[in-house]
Amino acid sequence: MNNSDTRLKKSLFGATATTIAGVLLIFEILTFVSIAYFLMVPIAHRSANDLASFMIVSAHTWATIDPDKRPTFEYNLEHHSGVRIQKPISHIPSTRIVFPYIVLLRDSLAAQAQSSVTTSTNIIGGERWYWLDTIMDGKKIRFGVAEHRLGISMSITLTLIIVFVIAATLFSTFILVRRVTQPLSKLARVTSQLENGNLPPELPENGVAELASLAKSFNKMARNVSSLLANRTTLLTGIAHDLRTPLTRIRLALGLFAINKDPTPLIREIELDIAHMTCLIDESLAFGAGIEGKEKETVDINEVIRDLVVGCTHQENTISLTIENPIVIHVNVLALRRIIINLLSNALKYGNRQPINVACMRSSNLITIRIRDRGIGIPPDEQDRVFEPFYRIDKSRTLDSGGSGLGLAIAKQLADSNEWNIRLDETPGGGLTATLIIPVKN
Repeated sequence: MNNSDTRLKKSLFGATATTIAGVLLIFEILTFVSIAYFLMVPIAHRSANDLASFMIVSAHTWATIDPDKRPTFEYNLEHHSGVRIQKPISHIPSTRIVFPYIVLLRDSLAAQAQSSVTTSTNIIGGERWYWLDTIMDGKKIRFGVAEHRLGISMSITLTLIIVFVIAATLFSTFILVRRVTQPLSKLARVTSQLENGNLPPELPENGVAELASLAKSFNKMARNVSSLLANRTTLLTGIAHDLRTPLTRIRLALGLFAINKDPTPLIREIELDIAHMTCLIDESLAFGAGIEGKEKETVDINEVIRDLVVGCTHQENTISLTIENPIVIHVNVLALRRIIINLLSNALKYGNRQPINVACMRSSNLITIRIRDRGIGIPPDEQDRVFEPFYRIDKSRTLDSGGSGLGLAIAKQLADSNEWNIRLDETPGGGLTATLIIPVKN
């Protein structure tokens, strides 16, 4: 067996096609055998009995009419019924005929004539005739049946049926299996591209429902993987950039120790730079672990929000809280707390020391948490980009003006990993409204 045959058997197409074709062929063979045994054979028996009866009646009529009228009777019988009756004046060698219908006709004629029947065949005028010799009323008589009287040969009919059935089965199997395996072959090819780190072209999201759903899920996964790879590159680049600046300042401060009489300001600057690097490292680790699953707990979301708001009361901004009755759900509490903390921190940082409102409400199967500030806001064309790691509107890289640049990216990543939705909108009258929507499953 060559390699191509081996690959075909191991492929999904080859295995599926072989299985379906085999099952269909077995089913069709059993169907044909059943039809032949329960339908065709009984019909053939009845037809042979009827023809044998017709031949015997015709023979009795032929024997009783005047000899002068026999030629006319024989002519009409041959041309209208395809049957000949004559005395066996010439010898035709006896032939063992395996044509099933002639065998049935011979047996039926022998039973009705109560005499043995011998069969033979020859060709007259380009057409094959089958002859049956027997004895009736003590006289030898020969019956002839033209091949056209019997219709199409049974062997030819069976051959055509079998060939047609096999061809139809193989063709339908090829079409059916190809329809299923072709999208999977495309999926295998684009998966190999994704494995090599390249973003493959999107699969067409059409066809049967299951394959369309598979293509849709794969396209979403490919986009997520591409986004993760881009975030990883951005993360490493941002960390390298943000760590280089404080390290340079620390190196410079250490160099000034020898010539500076009062090192206290330098020590303070070093402490701030170390705090900056610690914050950056913590945020980077949190971003890297954002997609990891956490165990869920049953909590009252209002209590979680209240605790976080109380923890921010030392800030200069005033935070008001609008909540309803207890909202108890089964949720990833660590992710929820992290998202709310990051959104609150963003509002406190850019809220221009104006009042901040935090609201939580439940409607139907959704829980909505809104954090609204009256600060500088974010331009509409920047509201999606601020969720990218290290993206800042003012492009600054300091704690005073921009933090680590990972807060909103972490919030977005945690929301996506928990199938929540987070968005930013302009606050009427100025400012920014951050909304977290949590679907509630029964």
